Amino acid sequence: MLQQVSILIESNRLQEAKSLCERLSKNNKKNPEVWLLMADINNRLGALKDAKLNYKKAIKLKPNHSLAHARLGMLFHSQEIYSKAEQSYQFSLKLDNQQPAIHYNLGVVYQELGKLDKAETEYRQAIQGRPNYVKALANLAYVLRQHGNLDESLEHYQQAIRLEPEIAELHYNIGLTLLQLGDAEKAEKHQQESIRIDPEYSDGWFGLAAVHYFNGNSSQACLDYQKSLKINPQNIDALCGYAAALSELGKHEEALQKIDAALKAEPDNFEALIQQAVIFGALGETDAALDCCDKVFKVSPDNEQAASVVANMHEIRGDAQRAFDYIEPFLNNDKPSISVGLCYSTIAEKIGRVDDATHYLHNMLLQKNTNTNDACKIHFALGRIYDKAGDYAKAFTHYKMGNDLVQPHFSISHFRESLNREMQVFSNGFTKDMPTSTEQSGRPIFIVGMPRSGTSLVEQIIASHSTVFGAGELMQITRLSETLPGRLNTNLKYPECLSVTNERTMTDLSHAYLDHISELNSGAKHVTDKLPGNYMNLGLIQQLFPNSKIIHCNRNPFDTCLSCYFQNFSRNIPWSYQLADLGQVYNEYTRMMEHWKNVLDIPIMNVNYESLTTNQEETTRDILQFLNLEWEDQCLEFHKNKRLVWTASYNQVRNAMYKKSVERWKNYEVYIEPLITTISNN
Repeated sequence: MLQQVSILIESNRLQEAKSLCERLSKNNKKNPEVWLLMADINNRLGALKDAKLNYKKAIKLKPNHSLAHARLGMLFHSQEIYSKAEQSYQFSLKLDNQQPAIHYNLGVVYQELGKLDKAETEYRQAIQGRPNYVKALANLAYVLRQHGNLDESLEHYQQAIRLEPEIAELHYNIGLTLLQLGDAEKAEKHQQESIRIDPEYSDGWFGLAAVHYFNGNSSQACLDYQKSLKINPQNIDALCGYAAALSELGKHEEALQKIDAALKAEPDNFEALIQQAVIFGALGETDAALDCCDKVFKVSPDNEQAASVVANMHEIRGDAQRAFDYIEPFLNNDKPSISVGLCYSTIAEKIGRVDDATHYLHNMLLQKNTNTNDACKIHFALGRIYDKAGDYAKAFTHYKMGNDLVQPHFSISHFRESLNREMQVFSNGFTKDMPTSTEQSGRPIFIVGMPRSGTSLVEQIIASHSTVFGAGELMQITRLSETLPGRLNTNLKYPECLSVTNERTMTDLSHAYLDHISELNSGAKHVTDKLPGNYMNLGLIQQLFPNSKIIHCNRNPFDTCLSCYFQNFSRNIPWSYQLADLGQVYNEYTRMMEHWKNVLDIPIMNVNYESLTTNQEETTRDILQFLNLEWEDQCLEFHKNKRLVWTASYNQVRNAMYKKSVERWKNYEVYIEPLITTISNN
């Protein structure tokens, strides 16, 4: 009869099996095998309460029934009652230790409970009893990866994948392990394989994105993150990774949207909170960044990543010692941290620990799992350290290595063509035909020029005036220009769409810009916008704000370009990573500014960086006079202004005027021949 019940169960004829078993139980109330079968039937029928009672009945009748204890453990396991599942599995194994599946199940329970050491032991026991146990091999590999035993983890993943080569999840996990080992090429192949096996595998697209981000290709990473999230919008890892890639590209507001989605799903997710803090920091919202880290510290007081973010916030605020206090506990960890190392390199000189910070960074480069993005940042940090020490050969070596690791997509012909289109639309006499905004506000002050030409310094001087608010680098003009085709309902792109614009649309754009700067500050008479690249938008600016004023910053071309080359712009400025590209872009910039001088009516003042550093007061008076601002002594003491500056020049504006950056290029003359030749032959 018991055999007949078993046959019915195997045939999935569960109701028949249950009826037969109930009849058997009336005459066999003390037979534990009957109650075990009844429990299995109820379990499969979803009558879990009855199944639990049946398993316990079987155990009561036969306390040493290892299978009954195991099955009860499985029931608790399925209900995520891990503590009771653990007890049942342990009791079953105490009675019979030769059960690979139960060792595996107990390992899974320990893994869920965060007891990874115990999980590792159970997985090894399972594999000992069944050497080709793929699930146990894969889970052991995962636990080993969490412990940092990457080589052994890889061995077990490879053994599992040889046994089951068509499991997408295995390829995904082996890909992650290879990436941690620094082998991005093999990692990419496995992630591609996971997607081949299952094109709708969200984690596979996430893994592929992680490879592209590792290689420094944030744009492609974003595309892969999009595919991952299209399949699974709640993939927290993908949301956080997408946010990091967007932030690398300078798209901080969009990155925050992804983090908001992650935190909506998991409000206490550490990775999301820390990434949110990093983005807030990039946006200059230090208090918000610190609040994010406080949420992490409440649960994880020794969180290294959060400590690094807080340290960076204090460094930006000028408190190097407090920044060091946050990272010091982590400096002696076995594995150097990129976030700790970069912060350390920034504050090292101020706290007298340059040699130690340099050693720390070099040690990081020796780690075989240091990714391309991190290696790039380390080389730039070492470049800064050696430059300050006067070791220009080592400095340039590291700057070049950092730049060469970046592979941005840049075409000088496309760049030149975009400027040609601007010049064609904004040609001589364009104001006669092109509608102008009726807005007469002179509130905005636009500061333009090449990056690293003194725009931050000039803004800090002007923003030290009591009637001026320094808004920093605003993307609004560019964003408004991008909306024009849609506003005008035309297929013409910007700037060609200006041929069909009208006075109302231009006025609406002006109001949209003014509304934005009012949100930043509603009281100041003037607001500065110091986005250097607005030199390409001066024609549009004139049509939107005919009463505004432009300050054009210029500097020695070799100093300007070398300073760009020494600054890691995180691919926001794709032409800054090769000296020849820098020279060609500089030549195009000078051509553009010469064009504006010939066609614009709006007042433009040229401020030369070298003149400003040599004749500070005279040049400052000229600037204020040009802006129709009364003289105020605090404009000479701009370094005492406590406003936060988030560009690469934040250190300069916190100090009194200095000249050490003038003709800095001569220290590197022997290394920058492509730049010198390109500019000199223009």
